[in-house]
Amino acid sequence: DFLNQLQLHHLSDYFRVLGCTCTRDLRLLEKSELDAIQLVPRRRLQQHMSNIPHHHEAPPEGCSLNDFLQWFGLLHIEGFLNTIGVYSVTDLSYLKEDDLCLLRPVTRRRLLTSCGLCTRAA
Repeated sequence: DFLNQLQLHHLSDYFRVLGCTCTRDLRLLEKSELDAIQLVPRRRLQQHMSNIPHHHEAPPEGCSLNDFLQWFGLLHIEGFLNTIGVYSVTDLSYLKEDDLCLLRPVTRRRLLTSCGLCTRAA
């Protein structure tokens, strides 16, 4: 809907490949990912990105991993997290950024910002 309003619907597949599943994810794009967009559409997008809320509210305290992932729109990676041994929200604190290299870039960044792992790169 956001992209349609800006007449940028043609970029939706590109953003999906990067792991954007909601408008808020556009705030997690890196410069190189934005630079890959044609000049005028990129500027149109950048002009309107400041209106996108950056942070989610915190999830309820003591929630399950499933609830945490659902809260942040990351339920689709629960299987991956279980595969690497993450079964609770507490387990997320043991992850390092390199552990998530198989995730799409924006999905990885959303998880990192959601659980405060940004400074935990190996």
